[in-house]
Amino acid sequence: MAKPTVKYKKALVENDLPSGGNILTNNDIKNGVPKELLPDIDDDTREDGWSLRRKGFVKKETTNPFTNGWLIVSRITEAQDCVRLFPGTPTDTLALADAYVNGVGAGELAASASIGVSGFTVDFENPDGIYNASMAFLVNKVNGVFEKLILAASGGVSWDGNQATLTAASAVTKYAYPVKEKAYMQGTETEAFSLNGKYLVFNVDGENSYTVTFASETTAAEAASGINAVVDGITASASGGKVRIEHDLYYYHRYFQITAGDALTELGFDSDVHRGSDGTIVAAGLSLGTIEAEVSGFSDAGIAGSGAYNNSTNPILANAEGGVDDDFTLTFSDDENFSISGVRSGLVGTGSIGSDCAPAHWSGKYFTIDADGWSGSGYAIGDEVVFTTKSASQGFWAESEGPADCGRMDPNRLGLKVIYEN
Repeated sequence: MAKPTVKYKKALVENDLPSGGNILTNNDIKNGVPKELLPDIDDDTREDGWSLRRKGFVKKETTNPFTNGWLIVSRITEAQDCVRLFPGTPTDTLALADAYVNGVGAGELAASASIGVSGFTVDFENPDGIYNASMAFLVNKVNGVFEKLILAASGGVSWDGNQATLTAASAVTKYAYPVKEKAYMQGTETEAFSLNGKYLVFNVDGENSYTVTFASETTAAEAASGINAVVDGITASASGGKVRIEHDLYYYHRYFQITAGDALTELGFDSDVHRGSDGTIVAAGLSLGTIEAEVSGFSDAGIAGSGAYNNSTNPILANAEGGVDDDFTLTFSDDENFSISGVRSGLVGTGSIGSDCAPAHWSGKYFTIDADGWSGSGYAIGDEVVFTTKSASQGFWAESEGPADCGRMDPNRLGLKVIYEN
C-alpha cells in the first residue's frame, strides 16, 4: 500500500495574542528549519525566561489512508529551552490553548538499557513531558529503528527532577522508521553542474574535514559518487534530479557542516550545521488518530419545493488536497443555479444542478457535488442545501519554554516526526 503524503502546515494567525492559531492554511512548515513554527526569542526575553505556544497542522494530501498516527518531538534542543506538544482542534486559538495541560515532550536515555523492561531512566527536557499510560517512541541511535511501548497506567513514570524512570505496561513492538537528516544539491540528471573544479568541505565535529573536488561539467551521479568516495558517515545518491545526502550523525552529539565558497550556491546546498542528540531519543507521542477528509451534516430540508439531492446514492465527496473545516450552504438564485458559501471561507463559487460542481481550492477542491444527485425541478430563489466538511488534517500546538538567562544556540531547530500505522 502506498504511503500517504503528509505535510506540516501553518495556522492562519502567527502571533502570541489570544487570536493566535485558528484555522488551517496551505503554507508549509519546513521541518527542522529555525523559526518556521516557533519564533526566535530575543535577548531581552531570554533574560526573563518565557513560555509561548504556536499552532500547526499535520495534513494528509493524498487519498492513501492514514490511521493510528502519532506526532513526536524528534530532536532535542541544544540550548536550555524545551519543547512540548499539545493537541489542537480545527479552529482553536491561543485564548483556549493557553490553558491546555499535559503536553508531551522528549528526552534521552540516561544510561544504556534493554528497552521494554521496567525501570529504564530518561533525561527529559522538562519534568512533565511524559505520563502514566503514555505511548512512548524510542529512536535507536545505532540503527535508526523506532521502538514503541505503552507505559504502565499506574507507576509508569517516576520523576527525580528532570529524570524519569519509565516502566512499560507490555512488551515492545519494533518499527523500522529511519531517522536521518537530509540535504539536497539542486539540479537535474540531464544537465551537468558547471563547477569548474570547485570543491566542498564536509566538516565533522568541528575537527575532521573531508574535501570533495568536482570536475567541470559534473553530473548529479558523478557528484554523488565523488562524495561517497571521500566522506565517511554519509550516503550520497542521485535521485529525482538531485543529489541526496543522508547521514547517520543524528544519533550522536555530533554535527557536520558543508562549506566552500560559491560551489554551495551553484549546487544549492544547505550549509547550516546539522546537530544531533546525545543518545537514544525517548518521546511521548501526541495522538493524531485517523486523518481523513470528510463530509457530514447534509440536509436539503431547505428546499421548499419538490427538488432534492440524494446524498445517499451520490454522496458529496470530500477532498484531501483542498478540503477545509467549514459549514457550507448552497443558496439557489433561480430554479437551476446556486451560490456556494462557507461560514469561514465566504463565497467560494457557483454551481448548477445540470453539471458536477467542484470549486477549486489550493491544489485540489473544496468538495465535489455529483450532478446526478439532483432530482425534480422544484427549486426556487432562496432554497438551501447545507453540509459540513472536515479537512484531512489534525491541529497541534508546540510550546517553547525557557528559564531566565537561557542561552542561545543557533541553529536551535524544532524537529518533529509523524509515525502512523496503516
